[in-house]
Amino acid sequence: MKYDEQNTIHIHKDLNFIVKAYQSEHGFDGFDQYRDILDKFNIITENTRDVFWIIDSKTLKFTFITPSVRYLTGYTVEEAMNQSLFETISPSYYSSITETINERIISFFAGDETQKTKFDEIEQLCKDGSYKWVEISTSFILDSSHKLVALFGVSRDITKRKELEKKIARENEYKTTLNRIKESNKRFQNITNEITDYMYSVKVENGKTIQTIHTDQCYIITGYTKEEISIDTYLWINMVHENDRDTVKQMAENAQKGIKTEPLEHRNYHKNGSLKWILNTIVIRYDLNGLMSGYDGLIKDITQNKEFEEKLIYTALVLENISDAVISTDCQHTIKSWNKAAEKIYGWKAVEIIGTEIFKLFSDSHGFKKNLFPDIELSISKDNIWKGDVRQITLSGNTINVLMTVSNVIHNDKVIGFMYVCNDITEKKLNDEKNKLMEENLIQIDKMSSIGLLASGIAHEINNPNQYIMTNIEILSEIWGNVRPILEEYYVNNGDFYIAGLSYNEVKESIEGMYGNILKSSYNIKHIIDELKLYIRNDQFACNEYSDLNMIVLSSIELLSSIVKSYTEIIDLRLSDSKLLINCNFKRIEQVLINLIQNAYQALSDESGTICISTGYNENGSIFVRIQDNGCGMDESALKKLTIPFNTTKKNTGGSGLGIYVSRNIIQTYKGTLEYKSVLGEGTTVTVSFPLHCEEVNRGSKE
Repeated sequence: MKYDEQNTIHIHKDLNFIVKAYQSEHGFDGFDQYRDILDKFNIITENTRDVFWIIDSKTLKFTFITPSVRYLTGYTVEEAMNQSLFETISPSYYSSITETINERIISFFAGDETQKTKFDEIEQLCKDGSYKWVEISTSFILDSSHKLVALFGVSRDITKRKELEKKIARENEYKTTLNRIKESNKRFQNITNEITDYMYSVKVENGKTIQTIHTDQCYIITGYTKEEISIDTYLWINMVHENDRDTVKQMAENAQKGIKTEPLEHRNYHKNGSLKWILNTIVIRYDLNGLMSGYDGLIKDITQNKEFEEKLIYTALVLENISDAVISTDCQHTIKSWNKAAEKIYGWKAVEIIGTEIFKLFSDSHGFKKNLFPDIELSISKDNIWKGDVRQITLSGNTINVLMTVSNVIHNDKVIGFMYVCNDITEKKLNDEKNKLMEENLIQIDKMSSIGLLASGIAHEINNPNQYIMTNIEILSEIWGNVRPILEEYYVNNGDFYIAGLSYNEVKESIEGMYGNILKSSYNIKHIIDELKLYIRNDQFACNEYSDLNMIVLSSIELLSSIVKSYTEIIDLRLSDSKLLINCNFKRIEQVLINLIQNAYQALSDESGTICISTGYNENGSIFVRIQDNGCGMDESALKKLTIPFNTTKKNTGGSGLGIYVSRNIIQTYKGTLEYKSVLGEGTTVTVSFPLHCEEVNRGSKE
């Protein structure tokens, strides 16, 4: 059909308007012929359920629909005429229909005549909201200028056909599935004949078990044949360990109801009485209609796995409770495991350290990785183990001494990593060093004791000849006094002469001085011997006299004068004008001051260093002597170790490490205190204080 552009005909409820259009174009003579066509068309539309329709190409609104639309969609002609094309189809087809029509129009006007009429299958929207499958054929209606003005279509209900197609497809799918199942069953049977796990199949109707089939492999796991299990209705549950039966029963009941169950590990008794661990896995089975028809089960013997698991758990417990750090790494030295002891020793939690390199534990990680670890790897490759002491670092930054054992981790004859067992021996090493030092010091004490005994003997041996010298030098001096006038008279009468190769005139004035010097030296020897004998006396701590602290200081300096001069010539004495009397053993306090003064001048770096010694009263009235130097000083660590026995920084130069320790004990004997203050690089101040035990005496001395 064609329509003139200027006389566009809008087709409405029926085709009567087409007749008028035909008269206008062809004249009245053709009316009878066309009327015959209309009659035949009406007969067709009245006797078919197919729907004929025309829609405007611009608005996509219906301009003509046959009454059969009521049978297809439930809409009347009037209702359908008020709809557009897209209001009558499923929304899922909007885009595809639009694209198809546009592509056909483009292709048709490009010369492809095959695009003029096409068939499509879509879902038709019905008045009641349901959808029907329809087949539509559409053709283009052009005007006289060959322009598209409308689409002519026929819609046919193919719902039953589609249902039939689906049924056929399901039947074909069923046949295919059945064939696959048969093939699968065949393969399944072949597999089950080769495996040791056994399967069972349970048929369920109305929630009750009506049949159970077991495979031959049940004998391997249970010791019972499938016939024995089938005959005894309760054998399957009686095989289960008493403590596991309720759980297994619940699993079976859930499976009968079609409730999905998780695989269950439980214990079964073998026919020979042994106990087996098994893994029971159930899969619900459905028929083609989706209804539960039973379930299939797989029984797997996991006894070895459970035993291995228990060993692993035990090993894990051992690793977690062992006092040594146990650390494993892969071949790239990345930490893979870290036990509790490692957390305690190093400070890092497992989650913090796992995934990092083992080398971060070493204080010199680069040096360890470059120098020591190659030797460790070489030793492991030869002997499968390396053991040695290393220095490591903790999370807090502390350095610790560790006895480390390294070995290979091997799996399937292949090295997959390294195992480190680390024992913190920091305290043990310190104790070993202390014990070694103690042993050395005990030897030193023994030597000192021997020296004390030797000194006592030497003092006695020296004192006897010295006493002889003192006595005889006085006699010789008296003899010289008697002989000299005779020699002088001889000198006047006869001139100079020689005595022992020396001119009398030269020696006569110096001989008396020689006698005096010898006697003085002999007295000095006696004084030293007396001091030494007093030093080694057993009553050294007796408080049998009041001594002036100032005098003890002066006596100490006098005894050290020759030694101090080799260190410094500057000793600043600031002694109190008052007597500072304390009830003590003079020599014991002198011993303390000698030791403290020695320490002071030994701390001086050169002869320009100074020592200041002062005495007086503290703010609380107690008596003090203070020794201050501007030497090398000490840090906090050294200060804390000052009073530890045998602690010394002068071991190589003869220091015993007992000086300050003994001095503190002597001071404490007299209720005194010893206080040190020091700054590294600036000097040290030591203050010895004594309480006011002699308050009245000291006040009297002030007055």
